[in-house]
Amino acid sequence: MISGPTVSTLTSCYRGERYLPLFLERMTEQTAFERLEVVIDLNEPSAEELRLVKDFQERHPGHLRYTVQEKVVTYSASWNNCIRNSTGQYHAVWNIDDLRTPDSIAKQAAVLDSRPDVGIVHGKYLVVPEFGSTEGFYKNHEAVEHDEAFDRFIFGPFYMFRSSLLERSGPVDEQFRSSADFDHSVRLAMHGRSAVVDGNLGYYLMASTGLSNNPDSRIDIENFVIRMRYGIYDRLWYHYLAASSDYDTYKILNGGAWTPISNYVPEYKKLLEERYRRRFDLGYLRHLAFKLKKENVTGIRGVLAGLRDKV
Repeated sequence: MISGPTVSTLTSCYRGERYLPLFLERMTEQTAFERLEVVIDLNEPSAEELRLVKDFQERHPGHLRYTVQEKVVTYSASWNNCIRNSTGQYHAVWNIDDLRTPDSIAKQAAVLDSRPDVGIVHGKYLVVPEFGSTEGFYKNHEAVEHDEAFDRFIFGPFYMFRSSLLERSGPVDEQFRSSADFDHSVRLAMHGRSAVVDGNLGYYLMASTGLSNNPDSRIDIENFVIRMRYGIYDRLWYHYLAASSDYDTYKILNGGAWTPISNYVPEYKKLLEERYRRRFDLGYLRHLAFKLKKENVTGIRGVLAGLRDKV
């Protein structure tokens, strides 16, 4: 049985037959498996997917919980389903097409165990072109300051956080199909400090079928919505403004209910006002320079020079 603070995974599964066998095998190889609870949300599962998870449950009692969605939901909704179905004091992001190193759960949990001041733990990871590969290139945010998490997604695909943070940061926004982790990580960072562990946490699959990198991905539009939501005005590309109307910038969707973002962001109006004063002009100039350069408008050098001076 699991002893000590439980670590529950957030794992969305859709058409996962190709990935599940190795994904589940790697679970048992975790050095902290005794405290690991695999929580999977199965979307329109095949008979084989159901067989695989039930077989794992039988062989490892108490280490796997799952829910079934008859119709496919967004991965953000799947994560919320996992959170509701979990018992863990810590949550670990672990997608079925990504593979963690055997000591990754143990290293991250050890930081949360020993440092009550830390709420989120992340680290470097290897980007690979094929599932199961261990060769690629590293993404490393070890030197990035915590406050940078207010502006961009720095935690990567293998971060872990305290479940207690959810009371203040709120749930994952189920509107988002590609950038829900970015949006949620901003709110987590506002309520909990982050720390970095040494060594490689895992192997992130970068393929054209991924939610953030397939041809139909809405990541750029969703990133625009998130930047508007948190006043990241200096990084806006306004050509996504019309498409962003598909989303409610100032409310979060969870299980069919809408909640104002201000419930989860301290002094929300003040935050937007301060960021508007400091960032809006710079963002507008940046967008204008991009547009003029794209259209090959005469005088672009002067615009760019003015932008550099403002930076």
